[in-house]
Amino acid sequence: MALEPKPRTDPIRRAEATPDHVLTPQGRRVGRELQKTSNLPSTMPSPFHDPPCGSREKEKAWIGVAKRGFRSPWKLWNEYCKRFNTITIPLLDEDAYFADAISAARHARDCDHLEELLAKKFEERRRELELLVS
Repeated sequence: MALEPKPRTDPIRRAEATPDHVLTPQGRRVGRELQKTSNLPSTMPSPFHDPPCGSREKEKAWIGVAKRGFRSPWKLWNEYCKRFNTITIPLLDEDAYFADAISAARHARDCDHLEELLAKKFEERRRELELLVS
């Protein structure tokens, strides 16, 4: 009999959006100010949805070389990897993006519905790009 994986129970994954926080597409709660200042927007497609975990050998090497204050492998594979190993590029040129946005605006009932339609179109475009580059 195969063991079922334990469901994640960390509070960040179960969190809901609040006036001070938004949810990323991966279900993580992010402060609105952090989202505005981050160089990696929460809706940005990423080559990995979760940062790479690195191997034990790499973590040992990092701990052996890095000084106190930045020795944490978690910081290496999470914060630093996002900040220093990720770039942001637009999926579409301005005209194509505007065409998607204006089409969504014609069908949207309200702001939330508009964002939902834009998010669906974003995912569709992202999948198209992934198919092209894979």
